Amino acid sequence: MLTPLDFHYLVKELRILERCKLKRIYKSENIVFEFKPKKGIFSLVAGKNFCYLDPEKPKEKETKGFINFLSERLKGKTLIKIEQDKFNKILVLDFSDYQVILEFIGRGNIILCQEGKIAGCLFQREFKDRKIRVGEKYIEIESENIENYLETKDEELLKKIHIGKIYTEEILKNKNLKELLNKKISPRIYFKDDVTFVAKQRCTVQRTSEYFVSPFELDTLKNLRSEKKESFSLAIKEVFSEERKTKTELIRENQKKTLEKYKREIVKFKEQADLFFEHKSEVENAIKIYKENKKIITPIKDVLEKKGVVIIELEGNKIELNINIDLKEETNKLYKKSKKAREKIRRIELLIEKPIELKESKFSKKQNIKLQWYEHFRYFHTSDNFLVVAGKDTDTNEKLVKKYCKKNDIILHAHIIGSPFGIIRNEGKKITEQAIKEAAQFVGCYSRFWISKLGIADVYWVTPDQVSKTGKGHVKKGSFMIYGKKNFLRNELIIYIGINDNFEIVKGPFESIKKHAKYFVGLIPGGKEGKELGELIKLKIFEKAKKEDVEKIKQINLDEFLKVVPYGKGEILKK
Repeated sequence: MLTPLDFHYLVKELRILERCKLKRIYKSENIVFEFKPKKGIFSLVAGKNFCYLDPEKPKEKETKGFINFLSERLKGKTLIKIEQDKFNKILVLDFSDYQVILEFIGRGNIILCQEGKIAGCLFQREFKDRKIRVGEKYIEIESENIENYLETKDEELLKKIHIGKIYTEEILKNKNLKELLNKKISPRIYFKDDVTFVAKQRCTVQRTSEYFVSPFELDTLKNLRSEKKESFSLAIKEVFSEERKTKTELIRENQKKTLEKYKREIVKFKEQADLFFEHKSEVENAIKIYKENKKIITPIKDVLEKKGVVIIELEGNKIELNINIDLKEETNKLYKKSKKAREKIRRIELLIEKPIELKESKFSKKQNIKLQWYEHFRYFHTSDNFLVVAGKDTDTNEKLVKKYCKKNDIILHAHIIGSPFGIIRNEGKKITEQAIKEAAQFVGCYSRFWISKLGIADVYWVTPDQVSKTGKGHVKKGSFMIYGKKNFLRNELIIYIGINDNFEIVKGPFESIKKHAKYFVGLIPGGKEGKELGELIKLKIFEKAKKEDVEKIKQINLDEFLKVVPYGKGEILKK
């Protein structure tokens, strides 16, 4: 992924487009701005998180919608200026009466502005402090003043300008940001060459080459093989462009990468397990002495008190260990992990031997369908048709409450560490007690109450004005301060999983699933997991299905059921 530092150098190459007329804009694998200089053609290619100048003309696909609208507005106009917006991953193309803003953040965006207002955009979005909608004033993304970071070598401060790990290391090693901003352009692609690792002469691992692209030579990566390129744009094109690869090639490449990952895991887990087995008494004795006397002896090298971690060194390998760990149990876990990785390798090797068949299935997981915003979270519709949405992790918790929670919605959270935040969308209606009851049960099931063996979950609900990101001290990502009265509900831990009339997986409490599912099964906390649980769920649904639906249910992948099982574990509810 390119950083603001890369865009700083990229703009220097793109300035060749200034005073050129825009011929048209069209859709290829990415978005292409085709310019007409005095001789030949220049194409500015913009992807989600990268762009480059291409002396060739990328193959055209069907161009419609906003891209067609943008082309009609701008074709024949002269590009006056192109510049980076502050020190952001944003480029501004000035066509005098129109400005095109290319945002390479998140999934990217292209915004057309006229007199400071948004005249059109590829994606309409709403953030806490800015709206990307037609007619709204375009508000720039806030960024740090780069002047404050030119001389610093403070790693924590450098994180604030998002230049990435490698450039940060380059600064910490022997330079500062001021020097990096004024380097001579000498574009490089760096490769991590294939390396064979042998662990105790028992296993061989092949590591796949990896890319890193930079506008100049890096001391940090001087030990890696590199290729110098004619321009930074051509280097970016080679690394980021997928145009030359077919879908089959990409699938095979991904399979091979996964295979190498599991081969590395076999070595890592087995080697650590062997070391723990051979040095068990030494490690346990050293940890015991440290606990009793605060004395560090071999093989302990260091102790991180705040984290409750000891760093041990065994046969030249440094390993972090929880100070209260049961070493025998940990050794067995590592052997099991190594065994699982070996089983996964066998399955992937069988896949690699088979020819890849590309099928367009009605039940394919990856269909070219635009998802609704709530489909990126966990969600269901209550029996009285209120939409309930819950986070999946800290990132989605944060996003859900800050971006999608509206004034008259209701927010829910389980009374336990490790709970999603949930919201009931009011959609102009008064939220019912029944909707709150069903939403509370849903949130409780996806909280850590599910694996607590209590069988019940205490969940509370509040209004949005009771929820804040400010409080005493730092409030972690995905967490919020709750003020005022909490309205508690106690819930049974039962979730129902089924399929609807469109043969899509649905989940929710009984009252909801009874209304929205064609066939369904109840699930309670328990020890079954993985393929065994997935097959049980599918079998129970299969048994209830009508003859005409049997073939369609067969085509649903087990993983589709397992994705909605809380913590991947449970038992079938017996009537």
